[in-house]
Amino acid sequence: MIAVAFGRWGSYLKIPGLPVYWADLAVFAGVAFFAYGTYHTAGVQDAAGRMVRYASLMYVPAVLAGVATVSNFSITTIRDAVPFVYLSMTPIFAAALNLLGRDRVFSYLRLACVLHTLWVAPAILGLLPTVPLPLIGGIEAFTTRGDFDLLICGLSIAVISYERRWTGASKTLLVAANLAAILSSGSRAGLIGALLVILIASACSKPFHDRSKGPVRFAALFAIAAVALLVFVLFASRPPAWAVGLTKLLPSDSATYQTGQNTWQARLDAWELIYRYTGGSDGGFALLGSGFGSQPIRDSGAIRYLSGNEQVRAAHNYAVTWYAFLGAVGVSLVLVALILSIVAIFRGGLNVPRNVAIGRGLSVAILAVGLGGVIMESPFGYITMAFALALGLSDRSTMRRDRWQYGKTA
Repeated sequence: MIAVAFGRWGSYLKIPGLPVYWADLAVFAGVAFFAYGTYHTAGVQDAAGRMVRYASLMYVPAVLAGVATVSNFSITTIRDAVPFVYLSMTPIFAAALNLLGRDRVFSYLRLACVLHTLWVAPAILGLLPTVPLPLIGGIEAFTTRGDFDLLICGLSIAVISYERRWTGASKTLLVAANLAAILSSGSRAGLIGALLVILIASACSKPFHDRSKGPVRFAALFAIAAVALLVFVLFASRPPAWAVGLTKLLPSDSATYQTGQNTWQARLDAWELIYRYTGGSDGGFALLGSGFGSQPIRDSGAIRYLSGNEQVRAAHNYAVTWYAFLGAVGVSLVLVALILSIVAIFRGGLNVPRNVAIGRGLSVAILAVGLGGVIMESPFGYITMAFALALGLSDRSTMRRDRWQYGKTA
């Protein structure tokens, strides 16, 4: 929950003097505490669980592909491999969530979302300055990252909307704060991610769980949203200044829109250079990639189209980044494993517990947003992705016992 509650800066809190993050320590300490025998009693044993276990095994040869061409191991080599370690442990994380119980897991998630709202909304609106964290923080506290933090704002709206014991005023205030952050940030990827979380979580839960009326209700909601967007495009030629996030989506001559278009074109040019360097006409790493710890973004020349900072070693697209590191063999295994995991958590239809619905929405949103940003390659991204898949995989035994009652009990 660290990445959900505190975003990018929280996931980079580290032990003074060591390149080790507290988030990693917390996760691996929990795994060590979670004994093997306990995993067998709480593990997910149905078809979805088996699919995710098969997917987890596919990350092993992918990691081997990543280290096959490495000559000098370093901390960078290890950090490049860590995302796949987390993803491979998804079945263990799901078993741990089952052991905790869905109500307790939801209460922890709700707390994380509230904590995130309390700092990210004022930070994005310019009311909360960043704070240096000497020794323990690689990034200043309250530093926002538009794509990921807005995605979590969408998650917060979905989670808060599920809460039935809170008063209408408190829920309205928290939802309004997240909406203000989403609309004023200016991140197109974050806006799309937030919408995906909300729409998918809603589609997989009450009031959309009914066999006959659920799809109709969801189609009606989607139509209303589409009409509202069309009205906005046609009649709001000059949206308010605080709605800068929407101005990036509307074709116009504004500097905001043009900057967004130029940024996307620059990424396309960078991806082409990386492809040519790795497996195209200029490269020789097609099968196994250049390996973990290498510098394909810099060596391909793509760095000038991205941040320009050589410390950024990701291509702003996890598929392209992993293709550069792992080659065609490794990236194919990873992408198949991810697809298999997504298919697994969507087994069981639309009528699922709230935790599963939220896990579905969050996992799809992270994968979508990660196609245009440095998400899956970063600690806050891959930790949250592993958690989302585990959340989508949890509660399967309850689903088998009472498949059509979640809208009433969750």
